[in-house]
Amino acid sequence: MKLLKLLLLLFLISCGTEQISLPRFKQNGYINPELKPFVEEFSKTFNVVVNITVKFDNEPIENYDKNKLEEYQLGVCYNYNIMNLDEVIISYTNWNSFTSNRYNLGRFLITHELTHCVFNYQGHNDDRKIVGELDVPVSIMTSAVTSEEIDFINNNWEYYINNLKGELNYE
Repeated sequence: MKLLKLLLLLFLISCGTEQISLPRFKQNGYINPELKPFVEEFSKTFNVVVNITVKFDNEPIENYDKNKLEEYQLGVCYNYNIMNLDEVIISYTNWNSFTSNRYNLGRFLITHELTHCVFNYQGHNDDRKIVGELDVPVSIMTSAVTSEEIDFINNNWEYYINNLKGELNYE
């Protein structure tokens, strides 16, 4: 009889009528203080809560077996669909050696990587356009960018954010 009561109790504890869905993002993710203003700006721009890890590659990376990005990478969004969490990792070496305005780099880079993670943006948009004598990316979601192009994008930030919202079908 005690065994039957114990089994019934275990059954009641382990079964539920509500299906619980795990959040897509790691809750209370660590955000490096130097990167936090850019995460907050992204959050305000897109009216989303960002609770994922955003840090440099020289900080411990809990969920990936490699601590350094490829030399050419500024940052990357590691998407762990199975574990329901994402991480944005920024190259500390490239961050510190960037020759242009650090604010411009941060705003562009965090917006680009968080768009991958938050909106599950797959791939890149490498379309280009001619503006005056400049050949520039049409999207923040370009796969390769120079410091001059980052400055151009930031000088035309509203256009690029509106274009990105269009790519995302964001209302």
